[in-house]
Amino acid sequence: MKTLIHHGHSTGPNPFKVAVLLELLKLPYETRLWDLGDGENGIKGPHLTKLNENGRVPVLEDPNTGIIAWESMAVINYLLRTYDTTHTLHPSPSSAPQDLIDYDKWTSFLITTLGPMMGQLNWFTHYHHTRNEDARQRYEEQAQRCFEVLNGQLGKSEGKSVLEKGFSAVDVHCY
Repeated sequence: MKTLIHHGHSTGPNPFKVAVLLELLKLPYETRLWDLGDGENGIKGPHLTKLNENGRVPVLEDPNTGIIAWESMAVINYLLRTYDTTHTLHPSPSSAPQDLIDYDKWTSFLITTLGPMMGQLNWFTHYHHTRNEDARQRYEEQAQRCFEVLNGQLGKSEGKSVLEKGFSAVDVHCY
């Protein structure tokens, strides 16, 4: 098997999610780190935007299939469909319908709700050029609400995993 190329940067959770999954799947990979910004080695620069027009990481190049994937959920789904053929970390298509729905709904919650709330809270707490206490407070409250939902779900497995049936790629999305 040829070595996969994982593009990331040293800040933000999404490149780490992909690295965790690559490790769990025991796939050979190398990580190429990019800077923030539009310089030569920047995520908005000419080299990375050839791989991802949106200028974001993670990006995964798979020389075994010729696939280039970007956005953490798309990369993780690709890796699972391609390399987790025994469905160790995700349900098989023949799994019980509720198991498939539980996997999808918790993945969606983490990707579209908790993740963005944490990102906005981080932005308005640390990076926004002027203090916007209303926005910061709103995202703090929403992040807290999301953590309460997640904690309720984790309680169903005594804190061991998001899904009651055990550790899965949903837990990788929590990184």
